Amino acid sequence: MQVDLIETYGLKGEKHEIKTSGGYIIQVFRIPNKDPKAPTVLLQHGLMVTSDIFVFTNMSLAIALAKDGNDVWLGNARGNVYSRANDKLSVDDQKFWDFSWHEMGTQDLPDIIDYIVKTADKHKIDYVGHSMGSTMFFVMASERPEYNDKIDNMVALAPVVYCNKYQFIITKGSSMHKMAEDTFRKFEENKKWEAFPRNDIQSNGHQLGCDDLPEMAVAFCKSGLEVSASAILNLALVPGISLLTTIYFSHFITGKIGKFDYGSAMENQKMYKSDSPPDYNMKNVKIPVHIFYAESDQLIDSTDIDSLAKDLPNVALKMQMPNENFNHIDFVYRSSDEIAQDYETLLAKIKEIVKK
Repeated sequence: MQVDLIETYGLKGEKHEIKTSGGYIIQVFRIPNKDPKAPTVLLQHGLMVTSDIFVFTNMSLAIALAKDGNDVWLGNARGNVYSRANDKLSVDDQKFWDFSWHEMGTQDLPDIIDYIVKTADKHKIDYVGHSMGSTMFFVMASERPEYNDKIDNMVALAPVVYCNKYQFIITKGSSMHKMAEDTFRKFEENKKWEAFPRNDIQSNGHQLGCDDLPEMAVAFCKSGLEVSASAILNLALVPGISLLTTIYFSHFITGKIGKFDYGSAMENQKMYKSDSPPDYNMKNVKIPVHIFYAESDQLIDSTDIDSLAKDLPNVALKMQMPNENFNHIDFVYRSSDEIAQDYETLLAKIKEIVKK
């Protein structure tokens, strides 16, 4: 589907399949440029979407960068509709779904970058990550710092590292936190491993949908999915993801991302030799990082961005989108004409960064 979308804009599209060190088969897409000197850029999507988000309209980020003379690659997260395969495991196996963005960052993303560097015959590429796509990058660069040598610039769009916006709701010990823990425990007991697969994926009994949520959340979930689908060319936006990734997200929504919390000091001691999971070492992220954010973002705010910027040793840019209606998805998909000027400014800045 994605190659067809790309070609509607008069561009050439390619599909590549990359087998990662974990055995997962990740589909990535490319909009090639014939000029060997053209900058090579990898775009990585966020939570609950696919690389489709970068090519839906003529003004989408991938299309704009390709038409500006770049060699554009579109990554996908393991487990989504473009990456539901493993050379040893079936999607019906629980072990297939035993991953989160930690494995995406430490295994998949390095292998994708290696493949692109080799295929494009480049020493370095640029990286643009939206939301969880930024999280994956920071995990990679902190855990595998040798990959700093393969990246020229990192563009972080609405990066999710600190997330204090909802702390007052879901702090440990709160009724909301207890309900979340009980809900996730129920999912595990019912052998639900895959969350919100795209509606054309065959059901296998291990998939989680809106009707599996607590009663108070069902209507909100369904209306959210309907809005997402209608807003993006009437397509089902949610493409499938491991339930473990959503559980991991609930861990850090109370503050900052760290390694997975196994729920008890004893289990954490087994994994980390400490009672609590350690943080990722952001000081290992040596390359220039260009941060774009919006105060009206539904997930993060300026205090989260300020905290991230203090952690990073090489912040080249920190830019807030001035329009008060600019939200989390607008960084990759212009949701309304109201934010058109800010979106054009964002595109221009990203083009400028990758041309450096």
